[in-house]
Parts: sequence; C-alpha cells; structure tokens
Amino acid sequence: MQDYPIVPYQLEAMRLAAANASVILVEVPATSLTEIESDLKSRTNSDDIGVDAVFMMYEPLGTRPDIYRVISKFAKEHRIPTAGGLTGWVF
Repeated sequence: MQDYPIVPYQLEAMRLAAANASVILVEVPATSLTEIESDLKSRTNSDDIGVDAVFMMYEPLGTRPDIYRVISKFAKEHRIPTAGGLTGWVF
C-alpha cells in the first residue's frame, strides 16, 4: 500500500539495496487485490513476465492471506521465488 506510513522507508532501503547489488527493482504500487491480480494477469499474458522473483514488503497488502495466495500461485506457475510479506519465508 503506497500510502501506508512505513512504505516509503521500506522502498528507500530496497531501492538502495537493489542499486548496490545491480538489481533492477520492479515496483507495483498496488492498493488492492484487484490491482495486483490485474498486474499479474498482464504479466502472464506477456511474452516476458518481467520479473525473476517476487518480494512482498511488510505492509497491509503483503500480509493478507488472499493476496499471498494470488502472488504465490503466480510465482509457482512461473517457477520464480517469493519472499517477504505474510510469513517472511522464501519459497
């Protein structure tokens, strides 16, 4: 959730870490399950899903089980790892 108070600080840290590791960070500023589903559907319908992994920040959307299920399903279908969010575990 882009308007949640801790998100700007998390993004700042992630952007710095990504830049230092020469990793391209793909941000999806979603505010609802519908927006996440739309983004993932668009990626699935593309020739290139545009990501090699999914990291969910610890904020309200990243901790919702329904959203975690949608993202986990996408990751499993595309054989990419997920981390963070609901459990903080890597799968």
